[in-house]
Amino acid sequence: MNRSRLNLLTAHALAWSIALPYLCGYPATYDLWAYLTQGKLFWETFSVPRADADSYLPTIPWVCHNWLASALAYPIFSFGGGAAARALTYIMMVGACAFAYRAARRADASPFVALLTFVVALPAISVGAMPWRPAMFTLLFVPLLIAWLQCGRATWLIPALFVLWANLHAGVAAGLVVLGAHLLATVAADVRRRTTAASGHARLLTSAATNRLAVITFLSAAATLLNPFGLDYWKMVFVTVGGANTDITEWQPVKLFSPERLDFQVLVVATFALLAVAREKGLHRWLTLAALAAMGFRQVRDVPLFGLAVVAMLPPVAEQFIACWRERSQQPRLRTLPFVFPIAGLTVAAVVLMFWLRSEPLWLRVPAAPDPGGVYFPVGGVEFLRLNNLRGNVATFYPWAEYAAWKLHGQCRFSADGRYVTVFPQESLRVSLDFTVGRDGWRKLLDDHPTGFALVPRGSAIESRLRNEARWPQLYADAGCVVFAKDVSLARHTRTLSADLSQGHFP
Repeated sequence: MNRSRLNLLTAHALAWSIALPYLCGYPATYDLWAYLTQGKLFWETFSVPRADADSYLPTIPWVCHNWLASALAYPIFSFGGGAAARALTYIMMVGACAFAYRAARRADASPFVALLTFVVALPAISVGAMPWRPAMFTLLFVPLLIAWLQCGRATWLIPALFVLWANLHAGVAAGLVVLGAHLLATVAADVRRRTTAASGHARLLTSAATNRLAVITFLSAAATLLNPFGLDYWKMVFVTVGGANTDITEWQPVKLFSPERLDFQVLVVATFALLAVAREKGLHRWLTLAALAAMGFRQVRDVPLFGLAVVAMLPPVAEQFIACWRERSQQPRLRTLPFVFPIAGLTVAAVVLMFWLRSEPLWLRVPAAPDPGGVYFPVGGVEFLRLNNLRGNVATFYPWAEYAAWKLHGQCRFSADGRYVTVFPQESLRVSLDFTVGRDGWRKLLDDHPTGFALVPRGSAIESRLRNEARWPQLYADAGCVVFAKDVSLARHTRTLSADLSQGHFP
C-alpha cells in the first residue's frame, strides 16, 4: 500500500471511529413506542392505520404519515428487540453521513477535506441520532438528493424518490425545500446568463436546463400526493410546521446567542463566513444552506439536516484554503515523518473503537427511573397496571403515553401522546399538556373526561397536586412514577411488584 492510500485509510478510520459514539448515543426515546405500535397495527390489519384506538380523548382521522417506515421496521424490532433498534439506527445514520460524504466527493472535494468537514459537523448531525425513528429516512434522502442535483445524474429518478419519501416520513417537505433552492439558483443563473450571452444558442441551452429542473420539481411535488391520505397529508404538515408546540422539546426553536445548541450556531456562522470569504458564486449552495439553517433555527429536530448539507456542499468551497497545506506537504520532510500520521491516527482510532465497543453499543437502555439524560419511562407503573389487570382510562404524563399504549394496548386507554396533530385536535393536546405540567386547567382532564387512573412522574408538580386530592389515592409508587386511582376500593385489591425493573427493558 502506497503512502497516500495509507493516509486516506487512516483519515477514514479516525473520522468514522469518532463518529460512531455520536451516531446513537441516546437511550430509548418516547416516540419509539408509537412507531412500534404503528408497525404492529399495519401487520395485524394489513392496512394503513387511520383511526386511533389508544386514547380516550377526542381525536381526528389519523394521518399516519410514516406508516411505511413503521411497517418496514416493525418485523426487525420484533425479531431483534433493542439490539435491532440500535443496529438499524447505526446503519441509517452512517448511511446518511456516507451519502453526504459521497455528495462532497462527487462535487470534486478531496477526501481529506470532506472527512474534516464531516467531523466538524458531527455534533449537529448527532441531534438526529436517537434510537430508530422514521425521520432517519429524511436524513438519508436529503444528502442523496443534493448529490443527484450536484452531479446532474439520476435527476429523473427524483420524482420516484419523492413517492417513496412521502410514505416514509413527512420530512419530504425538506426535500421540496432543497429542490426549490436549486430551481431558484438555476433560474437566477439563467437570467444572469441571458443578459451576458452573445448567442441565442447559449440562451436556449440554459433555458432547457431550467425547464428540465422545473418539470422535475413539479413532478416531485405532485408525487407527494401519492399517499393514503391525499391532501390531508399536507394539511397535517402545515399545521405541524406552522404551530409547533413549545411544550415539546424537539419542536422548540434554537435561540440566537444562547448556550443552547451552541455547536449548531457556531457551525452556521462558520459555514456562511467561509462562503463569504471564498466569494462563493454557487447560488444553490447559499440558498440550500440558508434554507436548512433557517429550518434548524425554527425547530431543533431539523438541525441534523443542516449538518448533513454542510458535509455535502461545503468541502468543495473549502478546498482553496487547504492549498497552502498541500504545497507544504510536498516539500522534503524527515524520513520518519510520513509514518507518524498513520501510526498515531490508527492507534487513536483503535482506542476510540475499543471504548465504543465496551459501551455495549447494541444495548438499548429503557431507563425506569430518573436519568441524567432526562428520559425515563414508567416501567414499574405500567407493569403494575398490567399485573393487576386494571382496566380503564389513564391520565398520563404526555411523553409516557406512547410507551404505556404500546405495553397496555387493548387493556387501557390514555390521554394525548407524542403523535401530536397527526391524531389529536388542539383542544385534546392542550388539556393533556395542562395536566402534564400541572398548570392552570390541569383538572379539566380529570373532570371533563372519564378518567379512572393517573400515571405521573415522581416528584412532579402534578404529583403534588394529586396528593392533595382526597378522591385520588395512591396505588403504586417507585423512584420514577406514581399511579393514582379514582376508585378508592382498588387500593385494597391490588398487589405490588416483586421484579426488579430499575434498569427497564425492551419489550
